[in-house]
Amino acid sequence: MTGCRVSLDEQEHDRQQQRLDDQRAAIEEVLNEKTDERYQSLLDDPDYVSEALGPDGFIAPNRRPGIFFDAQNRAAETEFEQSLANAIRSEDWLELGTLLGTQAKEYLMRQARNHVDANYE
Repeated sequence: MTGCRVSLDEQEHDRQQQRLDDQRAAIEEVLNEKTDERYQSLLDDPDYVSEALGPDGFIAPNRRPGIFFDAQNRAAETEFEQSLANAIRSEDWLELGTLLGTQAKEYLMRQARNHVDANYE
């Protein structure tokens, strides 16, 4: 059955699929490198860092419109603000730094990914 047309077609399909997977992996590496480069350059820009640490840096969990999702986003933002206030109130500087650092990194990485997606196809 190895010489059967179906088997040959399946083998060719597998080879094509492997080539596509290899191309995707190569592209992904380049895009990841470009994203990291952009992220590093954003870290050197004080305007972006200030934005990332402020309210603009908060990333809402739901990007879809609608009353239900808006309510979830408001609740998440309120919870985050309360976590910040509690960290300051209890003088838990490690928690405060972790909260703000995570927010800033996620914001800057999102900005970097968006830039790379828009400019490197």
